[in-house]
Formats: sequence, C-alpha cells, structure tokens
Amino acid sequence: MKIVLAFLMLLLLWSSTFCRDIMEFPLWGSTWVVAQGVNKRIYPSVLPYRPSKIAIIKFVKANDLQTSYVDLWWANFDHNQWASTYEVLDHTRKSSKKSPKRVFADFWKRSDSGFTLKYVPVNDSVFTSHDAVLDAFTKDFDSAEVQQGTYLRKYFRYSVTDGSEKLRAELRDGTAFTRDKPVCWISRPISTQDRNEFTIGYLDASDQQYYYYRPNDTNDVVIDGQKSVSKFRTSGGGIDEYCSKNRYYKRIYDFTHRTEELGYWQMHIYPEVWFYAKDPFTGQPIFADTVKRKLPEAMALKSQSIAKIDDFNLKYWRDPYLSDSASCIISAAFEGSDKRMAGNTFIWLSGSQVGSKLSYEHSPSKMYNVNVLGLDKAILSLYSENEEQEKFAQTLYTRCGNVWEQIDKVNGEILFPITQRKNGKIKRDWNVDDGIFMYNGCPCTREAQLGGLTKAQLREFIYQPVPTCQSEDLTYADYFYRKVKPILTAAQDQAMIDHKLAEVKHILRLKSDLYRKAGKEKNMDEITAYFTIYRVREEKCPKTWVDAVRSMGF
Repeated sequence: MKIVLAFLMLLLLWSSTFCRDIMEFPLWGSTWVVAQGVNKRIYPSVLPYRPSKIAIIKFVKANDLQTSYVDLWWANFDHNQWASTYEVLDHTRKSSKKSPKRVFADFWKRSDSGFTLKYVPVNDSVFTSHDAVLDAFTKDFDSAEVQQGTYLRKYFRYSVTDGSEKLRAELRDGTAFTRDKPVCWISRPISTQDRNEFTIGYLDASDQQYYYYRPNDTNDVVIDGQKSVSKFRTSGGGIDEYCSKNRYYKRIYDFTHRTEELGYWQMHIYPEVWFYAKDPFTGQPIFADTVKRKLPEAMALKSQSIAKIDDFNLKYWRDPYLSDSASCIISAAFEGSDKRMAGNTFIWLSGSQVGSKLSYEHSPSKMYNVNVLGLDKAILSLYSENEEQEKFAQTLYTRCGNVWEQIDKVNGEILFPITQRKNGKIKRDWNVDDGIFMYNGCPCTREAQLGGLTKAQLREFIYQPVPTCQSEDLTYADYFYRKVKPILTAAQDQAMIDHKLAEVKHILRLKSDLYRKAGKEKNMDEITAYFTIYRVREEKCPKTWVDAVRSMGF
C-alpha cells in the first residue's frame, strides 16, 4: 500500500519534460497485455493464473505527439475470488469490450492522465570477464564458466557455437556486461605439476567427487560451516585454485569495465484509482461509497483541506486512503528502443530477464503482444514461467478446442458450488478431489457416459492388473478396454490398452485350452467333476476393479 501511494505522489511531481523524444518509443503500432500481482491460483485449474490487475494497452501513433494516443482497457481481480481459469479469462474479455480510456501522448506527463510514460536514463559502471576469458583461451585454458546471480554461462575454446566467437559477439552487443562483477572460473587439463602441488584430497558431499587443494588452502574450504566446492565457487570464499581428478580450475578477477547508459522505459498504468476519506480522530479509512472519490477529486479535496485547516469536513480528506483493491494500478519498466520490438511476441519487464541491468523485478515477468498472439493467447500466457508453459498456454485451443472453456467453468462450479458463493467470495467443497480434472493436457469433467467419472479417473482402471481368476471378469475387461480405447487417447494410455487387450486374449486362450482338454476325457463323470472344480473356483474369485466399473453401469 505504501509503495502504491508513494508512486501516486511521485506522479504529482513528475517532470514536465521528456528525457527522450516520446515519438521514439519503440512500441507504437502495437497492442500489449500486462498484468500485476503474484499468482494466487486457488486450485489446479487449466493454468496457474490469478492476477491482481490486467491492462490491455494499444499504442496508436499519428503524425505528431498531439494526435498520438494510447487506449487502455483494464480488469481488476481484487474485488472477487475466482474459481477457474475460464472465469478470469471471461472477466478480462468482458472488460476489453468496454469503451477504452484514451490518453493522448502529450498528456502522458500529467499525474491525472491514467497513463504516464518516461524514458529514464541511468549511467552506471558495468563489468565483464569476457576479455580475460578470450586471453586465457590463447593459452592452455579451454573452458570457462561465468556466473551472474543464478545465471551460469559456459564457454569452450574449440566450440563453434559457444566459443571465442560467441564471447566476442556478446562483447559487441553488450550482453557480456553486467552491473555486478561476474564470478568467472577458467579450466584446463590437469598437469603433472598440478598433481604435485594440489595434494590434499576432499570428498565433496554435494556431488560425491574428490577435489584437491594445496596444503595451506584446506582451512579456507569451509564456507558457511560446510565444505563444498559448489559453495566457494560462487561465494568468493577464499579458494582461487583447485583441481578435480582431471582438471585444473582457476578463478579470474581481471574485469573490463565501462560506463554505460542503462536507460529504460517506465510505464505507470492507472486508469482507475479510488480513495476513501479517513476518520480524523482514529486515522481509519471509512469504507462507504459516499466518501469514495477518484484520484483528481481526492487530490483536490486534500489540497483544500491543507488550505482550510480549520474546516472540519475537509479534515476527512487531509490524508485520503488509497484503495488498492478498488483501483487498477500497474507499474512496469522495460529496456530497449529498437523499433522491431513492436513485433516481439513478448517483452521482459523490469529486471526479470536474466542478464538485465535493472535491479528490480516485475510479477508476472513479461507482457505479451496481442497483435502477434491474439487477445486470448496473450492473456493466457501471462503467468508462464518458461517456454514449455508458454507453449502449453498458446496451444490450448489447438489441443483442446474451444470446449475447454465450458469444461473448466463446470469444474470450477463443482469445486466451488454456486450455492456457496456470496458477495464475491467462494467456498471450496473439500469432498471433491481437485486432481481429477485434467487429462492429456486438457481439462476434463465428469461425464454420464463414463459412469459419472472424468477421463483422469477412468484411466486409473487401465493400469490395474488384469482380473485372471474369473472368465466372466476377463470377458468384461476385454469389453471395457475396447470401449475406452477411443476415449483415452493419450499415447501412453493407448499403448497400455493394447497391452491389456493382448494380455486378456492370451489368458482367455489358456482357459479355453484347459476346457478343451477336459472335453477330451472319455469318462463322463470325470468330465463333470473337472468342470465342477473350475466353476467352484471361479465362484470363489475375489472382487476386482471390474466389479466397481460394472456397478457404475459403464
């Protein structure tokens, strides 16, 4: 809350000049979806998807600044709880169909405009160890590891893709430089001299390998109370050289540095901002619609309260309360000024990208291009954490068809019954297992033709052992496998069904051979006794999963 309020106060003091011509903004002619808020998924619905706020931003460039503008659509998710991915998507869609808030570019510096944009130049020192690695590659060293935070890059002297050319390319495009000095280790094959110098062996518990140190270095190996190569390699904990069984490692501290402009575009999106009056005696906000005001009016009342300090009624507006839940406020920044960015599928926000020179992050970490993906795919991609999750979100309609939305909606109503919803609050039915509503990467729900089961529940039966005791159960199992084969279409399930069908066929053939053998007996009494034994045996067979499936009328 304090952060949001501070942001709004800063807007009131926003500079009236642009640090860079706003017409150089790289995203003109494109439309983007951006969200804010750590994901708060209620249950494993289709996607891990529960934002706090979402905005759709359309940048429209005309011939001049006065006629260029941005259209804003927005959705606030803080006023309700949401039972499914579909509900969140549907709420965003409905919001996108309303009339947008239009802000002309020459008003982007005004604190009450609803959208501000500014290029923020930052000059700072940046560092790289790439030059030192290139120099080491001209000598005996053939491998290097450069670690920046949690991001580890490996280079190999003789590699076509990850060798000297890549190091030089990253120096040219600037990605080799970071604000923090990297941790860099170079290595080469171990020599006879190394073996003579590094004689103290230690078994590292983290990877169960032996590492060797000079005798006077062993005390420095303990980092944070634990002897671990993995720890001192990234902590700068005293050891600068060591050997493994076949390699010699050395840390280098020779950095190239330069002063670089680390500028970024800072966006503040606040199309809807609400304040409540505060009780001047208790300091508590008064949550009533009669004392609820939008940003311009609230700030005007605040100014009046300061000017007319003795006016009792205005004292309620001396320090108005910003309602984060009732407002839609999104702040984000991104690096880059290349006009081609308008055609990107996504853009990393703030310092979320690995190697970014910004020192703070945004959640979620990307905004997505509506022109490239379409609105639905862009919205669904927002909380993807990697390429695999992005692909899952963006192929949802292709893989599952439009019907996934209705299925997800139904499942949300099963887990959070409509009768238990009130004033935007939902209540979970804990008698329902939430792990039964996804099959083969698509949502599934209970179906009458499946005996009231979901596909996820149904597939459990095909992994049960084939019932070998009773012939009738075997025959029913054969019927069941054939019936579910066109339903359970996952490749793994298809292979299992085929295996089970072959197994049933084999067992039935064995039983048939036994019956034929009995029929060849010449003595009728012996034949009768033989079949009586088998009938009695089958009558004593224990119940199996087949009985459960049969009882559901499947």
